[in-house]
Amino acid sequence: MGRDQKSKRSVVRAGVSATLRDYLQRYPDIQLDRLTRSAGLDPTQLGNPDAFFDQQHWFLLVEAAARETGDGYLAIGFVEQMPWKDFGVLGYVARNSATVGDALVNMARYFAVQQTGGQLALEPGWREVTYQYTVEDPRIVEHGQITEGLFALIVRLIRESLGEAAWKPRAIAFRHDGPTDLQRHARYFGSEPRYRQRANKLTLATADLERRFVSADLDLLPHLVAHATASIAAMPKSGDDVHRAVIAALGAGDPTIERVASTLGQSARRLQRKLKAEDRSFKEVVDDTRLDLAKRYLADAALSLTETAFLLGYSDLSAFSRAFRRWTDVSPLEFRSRANERASRTAPNAGSSPRPTRTR
Repeated sequence: MGRDQKSKRSVVRAGVSATLRDYLQRYPDIQLDRLTRSAGLDPTQLGNPDAFFDQQHWFLLVEAAARETGDGYLAIGFVEQMPWKDFGVLGYVARNSATVGDALVNMARYFAVQQTGGQLALEPGWREVTYQYTVEDPRIVEHGQITEGLFALIVRLIRESLGEAAWKPRAIAFRHDGPTDLQRHARYFGSEPRYRQRANKLTLATADLERRFVSADLDLLPHLVAHATASIAAMPKSGDDVHRAVIAALGAGDPTIERVASTLGQSARRLQRKLKAEDRSFKEVVDDTRLDLAKRYLADAALSLTETAFLLGYSDLSAFSRAFRRWTDVSPLEFRSRANERASRTAPNAGSSPRPTRTR
């Protein structure tokens, strides 16, 4: 398969699958390994926060699990018990946004950090707004369970962040056929969802957009946004899976070839052979990845040099400074100063990381 063709395949982060694995333990007759392989996925990667699943295959797994268990509530059920860490940086960005509106805008803006084959869009209105989910990967036909789980997660996010367990959306609409028994769905969402509609939409009051989250950390938010931006760069757009795996490994410190190879589901020796065939070394891949991210982070004045070093997997600023000077012949501080000068001569905030915006 060529690189261009491969890059069109959408992916989803595998971390969320940890909760599905735990949820299915209530069904002892379900053979999850068999289901996972039948869906075209590697069972050993279930719950791996650094791994990616083909999005079509992940959706097939969730739909197959719902059919085999007869549990039409499956996706909502595992979302109810999912730790936020399993949803990764996107969940943390949303939970640390200032308001409901900011959270929805930020989820839509950085949704690609979680999956590349779907899109969230906020459609404002005078008294009501709708939040629409669209699956863009043409290979994916069935996605009812995933859509229900996503909307359940958004409702849970708003309830927990407002500190109001009774909050409910105005309406929920799904494109797929619904289960026969809607009691549990109605109990969770606060009213019965409508099925076989023209679009997947969650409707809420426009006034809710300005409601403030009680536990948001607005000082932490810019750093989470920077991490989300870098993580999106690691998603499979270029087709370079090694580059993406290196970015994923940076969060745990200095990336080793063993850790990166494990993320890719292969041995370190096999990865070395692959890179040698491409006439590059593992160190070159790591350095190129770090340099690309370093330039993005240094253009963001909200990130200190020490924070930038940490995001790049360095244990201290001096190690990062030495490496950056080796790559560019200038220090990180000099590079930032020059970037700021260029930005001031062109457009305001040019080159900075995307910032959360307030929905009006």
